[in-house]
Amino acid sequence: MTTAPAAATAAEPATGVPLVTRALDAIVAWHAGRPIAIAELLADAGALGRRLPARGALINACANRYAFLVGFVACLLNGRVCLLPGDRTASRLAALRGGEPDCQVLVDDATAVDGAAIPVEILTGAPVDAAFRGVGRSLDADRIVAVAFTSGTTGEPLGHAKRWGTLMRRIEAVAERFKLMGPSTTAIVATVPQGHMYGFETTILLPLRAAVAIDSSTPLYPDDVRQALARLPGPRVLVTSPVHLRALADGGPALPPLDAVISATAPLDADLAGRVEARLATELLEIYGCTEAGTVASRRTVRDHAWTPFDGLWLEPGDDDA
Repeated sequence: MTTAPAAATAAEPATGVPLVTRALDAIVAWHAGRPIAIAELLADAGALGRRLPARGALINACANRYAFLVGFVACLLNGRVCLLPGDRTASRLAALRGGEPDCQVLVDDATAVDGAAIPVEILTGAPVDAAFRGVGRSLDADRIVAVAFTSGTTGEPLGHAKRWGTLMRRIEAVAERFKLMGPSTTAIVATVPQGHMYGFETTILLPLRAAVAIDSSTPLYPDDVRQALARLPGPRVLVTSPVHLRALADGGPALPPLDAVISATAPLDADLAGRVEARLATELLEIYGCTEAGTVASRRTVRDHAWTPFDGLWLEPGDDDA
């Protein structure tokens, strides 16, 4: 996410923030063209939770976006901290494990792990009754549920603890700003990894609050994006970055209708934003944030020069190196 030369401040929510606020039959994800309901998510997470070790943080290295969501919810249900690795290289995972006693890795593929790994199974067919223990359950707003790491481009990656109440307050503000609270469920396709803060907020946290369902894949090339969107019903939103937007704006296959495109990770110039809006016939919304603070503001780049902070936040000017 774009590093902001300003500090963001927000009041903490009251203690007791629900795990999920959506109905059991609400669609939370799509996998290989199959819709997945909240009940199935909670059942899969419950099944995983019964296989977790007794202690230690868990590195979520799942490549499949839905499997990553299952792993995160299992951490929430079992009082564990979920570490967001940023990248899934063997060296990165080994470095994280070296700094965390009793730490293990959640995987859903052949990710190279130096040591024991815990496989995350999806669509387990666990009894739906197992899902009910997550419905209506509240978590302490002050509880640390995740640790996000900086990219490390200017030194060793630094971890930043994320509290449940702050995360949910921010995500609810994002959902309201981007009109994602319903009544129709919006399908989200994302080209960005869920192990980074931007992807974590928009594709892992957002489905727990907003009327959105994430696609489990992470398409890379323009035709991959087109195929992923074509598998899903509308309304649709694409969560992506300027790198992918340049490729989409330069031609290639037409995409299915989009209600919006959301971009972050690097500054977006108005010319590119205008070309994307013209080619995709939709609004391009840009997010302003960083690993340290998360999402703090947004704008429609072709129209707005200034950023609008999300509800409950304000920006204070600071030194460039603050």
